[in-house]
Amino acid sequence: MNTAKDLITEVQKDISHEKIMNFLINYGKYIVTSILLFLLGFSIYIYLHNESVNKQKSYAEEYQNIFISNSITLNKEHVIENYITKTKSTIFEYLATLHYSKLLAENNQVNKSIELLLPLSEKKQFPEIANLSLVLASEISITKQAKNYREPIIKAMTKKIAKNDKSIPHFYIMQIMLISLMIEEGQLDNAKNLLKTMDDNAPPNISLLRNTLSNTIFTKTNA
Repeated sequence: MNTAKDLITEVQKDISHEKIMNFLINYGKYIVTSILLFLLGFSIYIYLHNESVNKQKSYAEEYQNIFISNSITLNKEHVIENYITKTKSTIFEYLATLHYSKLLAENNQVNKSIELLLPLSEKKQFPEIANLSLVLASEISITKQAKNYREPIIKAMTKKIAKNDKSIPHFYIMQIMLISLMIEEGQLDNAKNLLKTMDDNAPPNISLLRNTLSNTIFTKTNA
C-alpha cells in the first residue's frame, strides 16, 4: 500500500516537474526578458535620479559662485545668460533672471530688464518668484520712468490679484505697487477703488503704505 502511494507521489512529482519544464521552455525567455527589462528600467531610474540630484547640486554651486560669492557686473553678461539657458525650468533660472534683470535696470538697460521679468511673472512653477518678478518690474517702471511698460504690468498685476486671494505670495505688496502704478499713470479713480478693497487687517507696514497712497491720491485729486 505504501509502495503504491509512493509510486503515485513520484508520478505526481514527475508530472509537476514536466509541467514546470514545459512552462519554462515555452515562457522562460519571456520571464527572463521581463526581469532583465525591469532591472534595466530600475537601473536607468536610479541613474537619472542621481544625475538630476548631481545636476541640481552643480547648479546651486554655480549660482553661489556667480551671484553670491562675487559681485556681478555686465562684464559677466554672457556667463549669466548661459547659466539662465542651462538651468531652464528650474528655480535657478528664476533666481538668475531676477538678478540679471535688476543688474540690467541698474545699468539703464530698462527695456531688456522688464522684457525678461514679464514672461517670468507668467510662469507657474515657482509662484513666489514669479510674483516677485512682477513687483520688481513695477518698481523699475516707476523709478526708471519706463512708461511704455506700465500698462502691461498693470494688466498682469490686476489679473493676479483679481480673486482677492490673500494667500497669493506677495499679494499685499502687489496691491501697493499696482496702486502706485495707477497713480503714476493718472488712473486716480482706479487707484481709489482698489484702495477701498484692501483688507483693514493687512499687516501694519502695508496699512501705513496704504494711508500714504490715500493721501497722495487725495492731494492729486484736489490739486
